Amino acid sequence: MAKRDITQKPMKNFPFTILLWIVPVILFLFFGSDQGSRLDRLGEMEVNKEGKASYSNGLLENAKAGIVSAQVKLAGCYAGGRGVRVNRGEAAKWYRAAAEKGNVAAMCHLGRSYEKGSGVKKNELEALKWYRKAAGQGDAYGEFLLGVAYECGVGLKRDYERAVEMYQKSAERGSVYGQCFLGSCYEEGFGVEKNEVLAKMWYAAARKNDPKKTAEILKGLRSQM
Repeated sequence: MAKRDITQKPMKNFPFTILLWIVPVILFLFFGSDQGSRLDRLGEMEVNKEGKASYSNGLLENAKAGIVSAQVKLAGCYAGGRGVRVNRGEAAKWYRAAAEKGNVAAMCHLGRSYEKGSGVKKNELEALKWYRKAAGQGDAYGEFLLGVAYECGVGLKRDYERAVEMYQKSAERGSVYGQCFLGSCYEEGFGVEKNEVLAKMWYAAARKNDPKKTAEILKGLRSQM
């Protein structure tokens, strides 16, 4: 029997070896790290409490004059490309201007900008700061975002029980997001014991609040279960 030359590696295994290296890379590129926010996966369904507006010179002048509602609307125009080209940097700039004057909607958007690195350098601690400021003023959406921060470990150690606590506060203030995420926690047993009755109760509250938005949120959440 001829002696096998172990210095030569069979080429038939080469494709399989390459595959072992490529697959993990592809999975990371598609799915990212485990720290991704469930809110991100829902498609950026955020609410501008000041309402939508289209860019105008009058709106810009009012924002420059320090009118907070105009600053938030102008930021929304830059963020969404309404009447002006999308400019994340300008959006973050005007959200900051309004947030520093105590506008909770701007605080939430500015926090999201820092969490995502949208228009500003990504900074999870800065994002957390603004979520806490909004939640500290009893804002339902701010409480919800702080809950997401606890769930995903944004700027702090993950704490699922604290996440549920914040979703609970948000839900009790009537936030559709808080109600849906709290219902999801009870349905999945996420940070709390499973309870189908409470899950259905909070889903029902969300549907009564906003049926269309509830359907969108639950569709996104359940695609991740």
